[in-house]
Amino acid sequence: MRADSRDVRLSASDLSNHLACHHLTQLDLAVALGELVAPRWNSPDTWVLQQRGMEHEAAYLKHLEGAGCGIRGM
Repeated sequence: MRADSRDVRLSASDLSNHLACHHLTQLDLAVALGELVAPRWNSPDTWVLQQRGMEHEAAYLKHLEGAGCGIRGM
């Protein structure tokens, strides 16, 4: 979730989290608005999942480049 002076932007994860827990939405909104600070703790398995996700993404981009597709940065 991101917030600026005019808008609040939700991600698919924000919507999924809201369906699971409405209170989490309130907490995430408070963090996005700067009213709370998000906790810094992450589950140890989260790091492994993030690393595997990054490796998968890099391999897929390499596959696309090998197939002749142009890749542009965002």
